[in-house]
Amino acid sequence: MNRLADRREFLRQAFGAGLACVSGVLTTGVARTAEPADGGVLRAGTAQVDITPQKFPVLVCGGFLSRSASSVSDPVFARCLVLDDGTKKLVLMVADVIAIPFLIQEEVKAAASKATGIPTENMMISATHTHAGGSVLSGLGTKADPEYTKFLPG
Repeated sequence: MNRLADRREFLRQAFGAGLACVSGVLTTGVARTAEPADGGVLRAGTAQVDITPQKFPVLVCGGFLSRSASSVSDPVFARCLVLDDGTKKLVLMVADVIAIPFLIQEEVKAAASKATGIPTENMMISATHTHAGGSVLSGLGTKADPEYTKFLPG
């Protein structure tokens, strides 16, 4: 049994399935925006903020053992998409961390709402679930990094 070949085949199939899902979503989304029922316009805006840890070493979550990073291999980001159909604005945010604790989500949404006027119930925050970003929650053998946890919402 060739484990590398099996892993590559799994990744190829998973990528194909994921691409099919994304294609279905994008096709549906484009069809809806191309012919809006009410003749309105869908506006979209994006932003990206570098959330790469600035102080080292930084705890890195995942892997069942506590570990830390002493330098940056690749930057990590928080990205945002805002959709506005003229009647409602929606905010979709994603951060390159393993997971985002509820209290940090609420803090970020409150600050974003105050700055934009968009209600927090129209906001969703998610994580890419990277095992290479700073740790903002305790779990899987790693505690939250106190310095990075303070840095992230800012």
